[in-house]
Amino acid sequence: MYLHEGADYAARASTLIGQLINDHDPKYGVGSLTCSVYDTAWVAMVIKKVDGQRRWLFPSSFEYLLSKQQHDGGWQSSSSDADGILNTLAALLAFCRHIGYPLQLTPPEDLKHRRERAIYFLETKFSKCDVESTITVTLQPFFSRLLQMLEQEGIQFSFPGKEVLMHERGRKTPTQSLFALYSNIRTSATHDLESRVGEVDFNRVGQHKICGSMMASPAATAAYLMGCTSWDDEAEAYLHHIVSIGDSKSAGGVPSKFPTTVFEVTRVLSTLLENGFTQQDLGTQALDNAAGFLHDCLQLESGVTGFAPYVESDADNTAQAISALCLLGRNVSPQGLIVRYETRESFKTYTQDRNPSFRTNCHVLQTMLDLLPGNNQQIPQIEKCIKFICSMWWTTNGQIEDQSNTSPNYPIMLMAKAFMRLIRIWEQGFIPVPDDPSLRDKVIISLFQALTRTLQSQNLDGSWGSGPRCETTAYAVIALTKLASLSSAPRVKMQGALAIKNGRDYLSKNYLPFSEPEPVWTGKTTSGSSTLHQAYILAALQAPIPKQHSGPTIESHFEIPLAKVTIQTKYYGRQAWFANTPEWLIQASLIEGHLFLPQIRDLRYAVFPSDNLADDQHFGYIPFMWISANSVSKRHIGAEFLYQMMIISMLNRQFEEYMMNVVSETFAGCMFEVEDIIQSIFQELEMYSKDQCFCGDRGNDISRSSTATTISEVRSVLYRFISHILNHPYVLMGSKHDQAQLICELQSFLLSRTSHLSNRGNTEGLQPAKAPTDQTAHPYAFAFLTCIVGNQGPGGGVGLRKDFLETPEQQFLAADLIRHMSIISFVSSNADEQQTTTPQMQARPRSTSFGSNQRSFDRSVSASTASSYYGEEGFSPVSPVSSVSSASSGSPHAGKVSGRSSSLPFQSTSAASEQSSQLTRLLRHERRSLKLCLDSLREAGVDRPTANVLKLFVDFTELSELIYNDSNIGSCFQPTTANEVIEQACILNPPPVPSKQDHQKGSVAAARAAIAIPPLLTKPKSRPQSVVEGATIQSEIIPPLPTRSSSRAPSFDQGDDRTLTPGQDDSPASAVPMERDWSWNKPIMPKRRTSRASAEVSRIEQIMSDMDSIKIQPTHKPENKRRTTSESDAKWVQEKPKIDAQKRLTAVADIDAEAIKLAKARLETQKYKNLQPQQIAAPDIHSKAKEQADAKRKTAAELQNRAMAQINKQDVKRRATEPADGGWVKSPPSAEMVDSREVQARKLHRASRLGGPRWKAPF
Repeated sequence: MYLHEGADYAARASTLIGQLINDHDPKYGVGSLTCSVYDTAWVAMVIKKVDGQRRWLFPSSFEYLLSKQQHDGGWQSSSSDADGILNTLAALLAFCRHIGYPLQLTPPEDLKHRRERAIYFLETKFSKCDVESTITVTLQPFFSRLLQMLEQEGIQFSFPGKEVLMHERGRKTPTQSLFALYSNIRTSATHDLESRVGEVDFNRVGQHKICGSMMASPAATAAYLMGCTSWDDEAEAYLHHIVSIGDSKSAGGVPSKFPTTVFEVTRVLSTLLENGFTQQDLGTQALDNAAGFLHDCLQLESGVTGFAPYVESDADNTAQAISALCLLGRNVSPQGLIVRYETRESFKTYTQDRNPSFRTNCHVLQTMLDLLPGNNQQIPQIEKCIKFICSMWWTTNGQIEDQSNTSPNYPIMLMAKAFMRLIRIWEQGFIPVPDDPSLRDKVIISLFQALTRTLQSQNLDGSWGSGPRCETTAYAVIALTKLASLSSAPRVKMQGALAIKNGRDYLSKNYLPFSEPEPVWTGKTTSGSSTLHQAYILAALQAPIPKQHSGPTIESHFEIPLAKVTIQTKYYGRQAWFANTPEWLIQASLIEGHLFLPQIRDLRYAVFPSDNLADDQHFGYIPFMWISANSVSKRHIGAEFLYQMMIISMLNRQFEEYMMNVVSETFAGCMFEVEDIIQSIFQELEMYSKDQCFCGDRGNDISRSSTATTISEVRSVLYRFISHILNHPYVLMGSKHDQAQLICELQSFLLSRTSHLSNRGNTEGLQPAKAPTDQTAHPYAFAFLTCIVGNQGPGGGVGLRKDFLETPEQQFLAADLIRHMSIISFVSSNADEQQTTTPQMQARPRSTSFGSNQRSFDRSVSASTASSYYGEEGFSPVSPVSSVSSASSGSPHAGKVSGRSSSLPFQSTSAASEQSSQLTRLLRHERRSLKLCLDSLREAGVDRPTANVLKLFVDFTELSELIYNDSNIGSCFQPTTANEVIEQACILNPPPVPSKQDHQKGSVAAARAAIAIPPLLTKPKSRPQSVVEGATIQSEIIPPLPTRSSSRAPSFDQGDDRTLTPGQDDSPASAVPMERDWSWNKPIMPKRRTSRASAEVSRIEQIMSDMDSIKIQPTHKPENKRRTTSESDAKWVQEKPKIDAQKRLTAVADIDAEAIKLAKARLETQKYKNLQPQQIAAPDIHSKAKEQADAKRKTAAELQNRAMAQINKQDVKRRATEPADGGWVKSPPSAEMVDSREVQARKLHRASRLGGPRWKAPF
């Protein structure tokens, strides 16, 4: 074991810094990258004339190639197929040159056999892997040039896509880079000179030499020596130097880059200093030398630098150099970095780069934050980096891939360091928080997703990754130490601490001092750095873990109810769908769902009027369902995709509710007019050209909060709904095929739902029903999904405008998949309905994955519509008997959605059993077909990211059916299922002084009264009025504070789960949520909002005022009959207000007198309390607080003494029942005794809490 527990990490880090400084050569610099077979092969092909004879200049390099060839004939240095192919091509070319020209060397006898083995290795690779996807755009020039040079040696390879690669290589070779090579402008093309053999005149590029090297590339320098007509002694000296620095194991081998002085010094210093090491630990003298070196490098290039002195500068190494100097206490200006590399939307790595880098913007953001608070002029650049990083993270489906490092944990570590530093800056107030609240939410969501993904990807042995994985494990541990203080959720925080401990244990047991580092750093091929390898491991072992209460957490800023989350975690953990899911992941998904809720609430009433929509109890579960379906299977779909699908799911439920509760009731009997509206909207859409935008609300200035009662208002609402979908940015950027599919499916869905509503409650003249696929929103939601994913690539970014599914076979299989999903949703809803027998279950409304809280098919016509679809004598998935419903069209409930009512015709037990069996068999068949479609799509060539999206859609549908059908979800939970929930309830409820009656209650009731937990049977929607009225609550003085700076007004849809701070009048109506400003360092005054209880009082008060002003005549008026299609529209509009007024008066007359009396009493109490003075003298408050504190101590002492007396009494009783010989009690203890012991333990625990210091709110 090299690094064990208790090892002196500071001494090892100081030795590493000293070694890095001492190994620095004044001319050539320093570098620790491992040897590269690719570069060594190019060096081995250098020939020089000595005394008129041609000689191989570096025979040791050729011997290195011979020693590194593997048994399969290739040179596979890492798990990457691209590395194996490129290394083997270069080594094979060197073998061919040495076979053709042995010169002074005596080639081994099996050299030709070795060449044949290498050819066989390449042919096997080309046949097994997809060369087009394996060889990236960066490697295409090197790959194509080696193939051409091997063809000149008589070796040819054929594989699918070869012509395309060769053509792309010629097309993507920029002509401008050739002119840059012939000029004095420094360009990165110098690093790739070997890919220009035959194109470049090497006699004209000698001005780009830096200490004899071509941009520190051994391969490019060797190609330069072989291509120029006049010999260059300086280049030869450079190659001799890098060949000689290798040890005995790598004699003759050369690294892919040398030197890498700035690259290694900046990363070693910043990594160690940011993770617990001080300047004294590392050695002040060595750090001063390193700081002087970095300062000189920046001065040479006017504030910028590259990975080594005099090479082309880049933003990564410039930012890292500035950060290292800031950590060492040096003041540096970032103007050179900003002027050279800033673009309109981000920062680029090199000046000629077109695509920005996630890594580069993380480095720049970290640098700009390190300059604070002394230099705060770069706030626009900071916001620019934040937006780009969030955009890349949100739009990338899968892991973020970095071009410089193969580990997926490396970009996560960079983002965690930068964003956590940003949050601390927001806390301290050094820079203002962005005005856009969605940007702040995206930062937190990105960090929490990074935390969840890192925890989820850990191996059982504590490591991350595969193969040699010490360095990538160090990346993950460093990231977790930064993210440890992000969340205060118990399960997530415990899992984070356990992951850090296991990761450090793995590092201390598996890291060896002189082991070869993992090849994680990419260039032309992958390689490792021994210096950085040690630095990251030492930083991971030394990095401090922030304390639990060292700063604010996301739960406090987003007001996440931890008590409810804890209960839900336990509940979902017992569900079959989450059988193999750890509890911490369920809890993390719930918390992440709460993080998405503010952004979804902003759009909740953007389309449909708020007055027409009731409170959806499942609204808060929509984000959780998408996130769970994504995280449980480790699909890592981008947050942007999840967010857009959450919005669509919410709009679908609102559309169903709007059509059911507003349109169908207001325009019953004339739904054909709504169908005409929908058709006219889509016809109007066809009139626009493809370059024009489909605008909503054309000339209709209707308020979105008004109740739709006219045709024009319904048209306005439907216009907004259709326009929101078809005018979505992702839809407008989608391919023509995906756009046409979305328009077709959306129109079919809207017309089908409207046609169904027109037949509700009327079986006469019933038209044949639409197919189940038209009755559900799955087809159009999937069409919308294709537009989103078609614009997002695996590397992030949008605007690709490609088809989601490329081939007709894939498109047909996907359509079949959606058809099976729709039928499963349709049939399962009716299967559940057939099995419903209890009245409690019959009263619960049915929900579907993309539907509303109403039934997809009305019970009154479901039998007839299903029979019309499946045939009169065929199978009916709804009712096995006649199509005539027991609820006639003239009944009072006709045409209304009654949920799980008893409107089904009576059928015998045997018939119901047979019906259930048929539905079960049909569901089993459809699920088998669904699985077959997924397998067929995989065989049809669907790539892995696309398959993940399809499976995510399927899993969400299945999970949503489970949650919507569970009566316990969305309504209430038992708050006494776990001790931690009770403790959380102590925090969420202010402690009242227990009354004398509470002392006489049982031990459970007394303990609950002492800690202010009302003994509730279910969790209420708001704070119980009786508990608050019967308790004397201590008021707290809240000083006047600044107002909220955020543009988003908080919404409190869930009421009971907020941390409540009582006002000075101690009334439940004045109890409001205590918020924190997003400036992170300023508490603000809570906004006054009436609770649900006070809202109910206000509603009853309005009803009573209506009763006083209107003379109610209790005469029975004739029942309103349903309007038929023959009535005129004008007559119906005139009668509709009268009918509504009649319904309201009838409802008022039926109000319970006792409820009104109680409401009046509560109203009087509330008015009396509101008349009390708003300010109470300070002496009275202190004296009252002292009295309450004394009463609490006395209560706690009495409870403790009583508990001890009961325990002693039980002990005496237990001893009396035990045998004399000390054996077991023959009869087991009774349930009352066990319960009593648990109650006494709880009571002792809570009494001890009362005796300690008073808990203070985190605000």
